[in-house]
Amino acid sequence: MKRIGITIVAIAAMWSGPLQAKSPEDIYKESAGTLAIVEFSLDTGDGAKGVVGPGVCVHVDAQGRAVFLTTSFGIQTRLKDISELSVRAGGLDTRKTPVHVMGVDPVTGLAFVRTTAAAKWSRVVFAGRRSGLKIGQQIVSIGLQGSDAGNEPYLGVAYVSGRVRVPETLYRVTGGNLTGTCSPVFNLEGKAVGIVARQLPTTFQMMTSRGQTYVGLTGQEEKSYFLPVDEFADTIASMPSPAAVKRRVWTGVVGYHPVSDEDATTYGINVPAVMLGKVIKGTPADKAGLKERDLIIGMGGHKLEKFPTPALVGKRFLNQLQRIAAAGGKQISLTVKRDSKQLSVTVGLVAIPKQAFEAERYISKELGVIVRDKVPPDSYNDSSPTANVKGLIVVVAPERGPAGAAGVRQGDLLIEVNGKSVTTLAAIRDIIGKALKDPPEKTIVFLVQRGDKTYPISITRSRK
Repeated sequence: MKRIGITIVAIAAMWSGPLQAKSPEDIYKESAGTLAIVEFSLDTGDGAKGVVGPGVCVHVDAQGRAVFLTTSFGIQTRLKDISELSVRAGGLDTRKTPVHVMGVDPVTGLAFVRTTAAAKWSRVVFAGRRSGLKIGQQIVSIGLQGSDAGNEPYLGVAYVSGRVRVPETLYRVTGGNLTGTCSPVFNLEGKAVGIVARQLPTTFQMMTSRGQTYVGLTGQEEKSYFLPVDEFADTIASMPSPAAVKRRVWTGVVGYHPVSDEDATTYGINVPAVMLGKVIKGTPADKAGLKERDLIIGMGGHKLEKFPTPALVGKRFLNQLQRIAAAGGKQISLTVKRDSKQLSVTVGLVAIPKQAFEAERYISKELGVIVRDKVPPDSYNDSSPTANVKGLIVVVAPERGPAGAAGVRQGDLLIEVNGKSVTTLAAIRDIIGKALKDPPEKTIVFLVQRGDKTYPISITRSRK
């Protein structure tokens, strides 16, 4: 009886796997309807442009509204620049469903949009927080082909062949290819285990006039790497919301510099480290007593993780700051080496100051120039005399336009227009608005500062 019992158990175990497995075709039929084409208009100041990108439905809320994860825009896209946002299914179905932006996750850079009303859409469920992926495992991905192929869904079948950390974990596939960016990836049980996102380049050796060189290339359609659900499960569980905008955090340090093995020997350390850049006065790092050129060798009581390159050590450190904050952490404990001393320091985490891409802009099509507000990083990162000078930053001044032709350049600090100070967008809007009412040949004089010098630049508007 004992032998018979063992045999029955063995047969049951043998059949338990295949009964759970699905064919790639089954997975395709179940999940092709989760995909979407995300479309919107993006106006960054030099005219609205249509943007088309991929999306995948990851949730349907209690009101029946569908939520889509998309890589069509990210952290450095000003959400106020987006308009006419909609989604539509793949294939020849051109019906559009209006959506609005929920937000962008500050850790992963993944964006989320939601339909404005109930919508019928099947969804991908990223079950659990662990992908359970193994080398040699077969996986499938489902994506949408390009517009010239009718945006029809298609299938990618491949095998997991490797794992890399850069510093987030990516899985590599061989024996086939993945489908395009933002495609969900499934195991053969039909469970979503990842998404196609960042790609690493394939290096090719080429001959040039200067000799042999190596060039990194990435495919536009078929991909070889995907992000496992382990890296973004928390994001799915707590998606961004317009009512609670999540920002990246910082400690008040401008720049974390990689420490090479050679430098580590010089500093007398044999563990991974990052060196602090400029510490801004009044910030948490300053209040905690951190100083420029301090070496961070540990976080939360653990040594910094070792990676193939010093740059990846620094990226991982910054990534951990964001993850701690995303989990509700308000501070971090650091192990710091300063000269021959080792210190334990607790540093607060606060929202990062407004960045350049978030600054408000003023656009003058008549003068061919775009300027923006000066933001804190403009002063932090500026070692020239313009660091503490008030004014507006020139963002765009094409040479074919009146301002560019006259000598205005990107990066100039605009401090006066027609002899009047311009430290706010309201001021320049008022001054130029009045000046433009004059005859077309009337000149407008910009006073710009570059480094330690100022230049008056006369801009002549051409007759239309």
